[in-house]
Amino acid sequence: MERQEKERIEEERQKEIKRQEEEKRLQEERQKELERQEEARKLEERRREIEKQEEELRQKEIKRQEEEKRLEEERQRELKRQEEAKRLEEERLREIERLQEELKQKEIERQEEEKRLEEEIQREVKRQEEARKLEERQKEIEKQEEEMKLERQREIQRQEEVRQGNWRKDKKKLRSKKKK
Repeated sequence: MERQEKERIEEERQKEIKRQEEEKRLQEERQKELERQEEARKLEERRREIEKQEEELRQKEIKRQEEEKRLEEERQRELKRQEEAKRLEEERLREIERLQEELKQKEIERQEEEKRLEEEIQREVKRQEEARKLEERQKEIEKQEEEMKLERQREIQRQEEVRQGNWRKDKKKLRSKKKK
């Protein structure tokens, strides 16, 4: 009986040892889990900090590029302005040259126009004379055509009268045949 009691006590003691070991093991696991969670939290914070810094760097780069673009556009506008100023000056000089040339040409043209008008007057006088002659000729032709037309009408009328006369004679002949 005593041996059984000893075994039971030993068994109880072994169970207690195992329970304590299990409790210790669970406590260590909980501690590791807490440490792991703390490490994960720190890593997440570090990741967020890095992302924030990266975003700040991206924004700075965007601003830098925008400023670079703005400066380039400004430089291009200045170049265009200078080119336009140069073009306008060249245009002004060409215009002065053109006006001087135009003045010379106008004087030459005025003299030529004077000469041309004189020749035009002479041609017009000649043309009017030719027109008058043509008109006289046209009237003569129209007069002849009118006379020919009247002559044709008289001829047609004469032929009609002859035909009518023949027809009457034929009609009389037919009547006299019917009477017989």
